[in-house]
Amino acid sequence: MHPKDLRIDSFTYELPEAAVAIYPLENRDESKLLIYKNGQIDHFEFKQFPQLVPNEAMLVLNNTKVFHARLFFQKESGSTIEIFCLSPYEPKAHVNNFASKTNCTWECYIGNAKKWKSGVLELNFEFNGNSYVCQAELIKKQTNTYLVKFSWNAPELCFLDLTELLGKLPIPPYLDRDAELIDELRYQTVFAEKTGSVAAPTASLHFTPAVFEALKNKGVDLCQLTLHVGAGTFKPVTASTIEGHEMHHETVEINLDSLQKIAAALQKNQPIICVGTTALRSLESIFWHALNVFENQTAVENLHIEQWTPYQTTTNANALDLVQNLITEMQNANIHAIRGTTGILIAPGYAFRLANALVTNFHQPQSTLLLLIAAIIGDNWKLVYESAIQNQYRFLSYGDSSLLWINH
Repeated sequence: MHPKDLRIDSFTYELPEAAVAIYPLENRDESKLLIYKNGQIDHFEFKQFPQLVPNEAMLVLNNTKVFHARLFFQKESGSTIEIFCLSPYEPKAHVNNFASKTNCTWECYIGNAKKWKSGVLELNFEFNGNSYVCQAELIKKQTNTYLVKFSWNAPELCFLDLTELLGKLPIPPYLDRDAELIDELRYQTVFAEKTGSVAAPTASLHFTPAVFEALKNKGVDLCQLTLHVGAGTFKPVTASTIEGHEMHHETVEINLDSLQKIAAALQKNQPIICVGTTALRSLESIFWHALNVFENQTAVENLHIEQWTPYQTTTNANALDLVQNLITEMQNANIHAIRGTTGILIAPGYAFRLANALVTNFHQPQSTLLLLIAAIIGDNWKLVYESAIQNQYRFLSYGDSSLLWINH
């Protein structure tokens, strides 16, 4: 069956309300860890993770960092308008937009949009004893989002400073609470580096310095890339079949050093374990980009993967050869990192090209993330989720963890 024909109601389960983790555990690595491999399910604590992965494994990590994406303005009438910054208007402009000290344009959601049809909103604020103003101008309405231009008159503040000062952390909507002080620390990974996400790569929230030290001592390799997680990660599938669902696009970046590590892992036949669905989607997108570059369908610097790309192409190309060719093309063009976008959909019927396993949390019913889990372990996803519920695992962003080995 083609993934377009999959019915989303085939990927549902009864999620008890009490199973949803509203707050994080006191210690990150004390979460539960379910391991699925070759049809067998076992239960551990996440602090045991280093003991449970092969010595020669390589972990792929998403080093994105969540920013204070929710900004609140008030109209003269008293109405509050929430502007939720999703991504820069120019997809590759995360760094430039955050660094701007005058103005920038973002694609946004707008709360209470019916109260703001046009015009400029102002937000007055104090910084270092001086008074300033931030303005938001509604540029145009798009299909599901709005374009908003921000400008401010505090020359010492870049846009990232402004969001940190005035914005709120965008914790998942299903937590049904406001962001609190604990979220500032715990809704970030301990290795978060590159700002740009509106949601955390939650599989990585379980990792601690102690876990990383144990992995290092064991000889496990680490490889980092960046996917800036968009609010579309929470977008429900409302169509009856997957053909009617449009995947969101997210910004991806991977540097030459990480690509060389991936090539080395493939060369040595090391198991490649992706930490989080975002890392997995990024890694697999790199395969399809490498194929496009090899076949001269796209320039090396122009990574752009659509949701159906993997299902429109038949190839027996060797993954190692493609990655090595991509590295060579980058070196010849003096390109040190590839930046682009991916809307890849991984669902049952997908053939994995680079990844061997996935570390991930437990996801919502009828979600594209659950489709991805089914692509990894087939119908056994039902047994895994039943086992997790029976063993009182905590679900969703602040919930417990799993290590799923891809069925071959």
